[in-house]
Amino acid sequence: MRTCTVDECDNPLLARKMCSKHYCRYMKYGDPHYTARSPRAGEQCEVDECGQPVLAKRLCGLHYERTRRTKAPNTYTVTCSICGTDTIRLKNKNGKKAATCGRSCAAELRARTAGWGGQSRISVAVRERDVTTFLQLIKQNVKDAEGGCWEWQGFREKSGYGNTRCNNKTWYVHRLVASMVNAGWEPHLAVHHACANRACCNPDHLRVVTAAENAAEMFERNSYLRRIAKLEAALAELDPAHPLLTGTLPGEPPPREARVTP
Repeated sequence: MRTCTVDECDNPLLARKMCSKHYCRYMKYGDPHYTARSPRAGEQCEVDECGQPVLAKRLCGLHYERTRRTKAPNTYTVTCSICGTDTIRLKNKNGKKAATCGRSCAAELRARTAGWGGQSRISVAVRERDVTTFLQLIKQNVKDAEGGCWEWQGFREKSGYGNTRCNNKTWYVHRLVASMVNAGWEPHLAVHHACANRACCNPDHLRVVTAAENAAEMFERNSYLRRIAKLEAALAELDPAHPLLTGTLPGEPPPREARVTP
């Protein structure tokens, strides 16, 4: 193999009996022996006892980067979730903030959370089977409704059931709650709402039943509602002013619009 003839260089020949390095110098500067010299060569960082070569503004690379980040408007101070140190970091181009101090801790964080999906507090509580903390977090996302229902305020499907992500899986909220608080819960079993409110996730209103039991209860409830509607229609034909229809049963105050102010 033919090699470069400049300074007894052993690199492979490219052109004009020179390797790529010397040939590029020759084409750019006219001299294959040319060596660019930094204007700051020999200068040292002005920070006391540093001694590192200058990169910019009379500072070495480390101190220049620290100064630049301190003065930058898009900086923030983060307490590393792995080592616990406070570090000044730059936001990324989307304005997001990191949870660690650097690449090594970020790699450690990814290794710890690998396979678990989103690391929400609910996900952690479910993995650790911490029922008390889990119910406290659920309560933060519900609204108290009539009858003691906990109506889910997060995402709901068109059917009315609440949805949430937990440990890289989409759950119905009422099934997730039942899986945590009910010892007899199994994935193949149905979770019945005793309150008939699909958005409710109050554990006191949830019953773990078989699919047949769940369907039977729903049919029974719907049949009762249809029967009540038919009875009210029949009563309205016979006596439209009956107290059951007007809501004025004996011993109860009249409706608000019917009260007479003295």
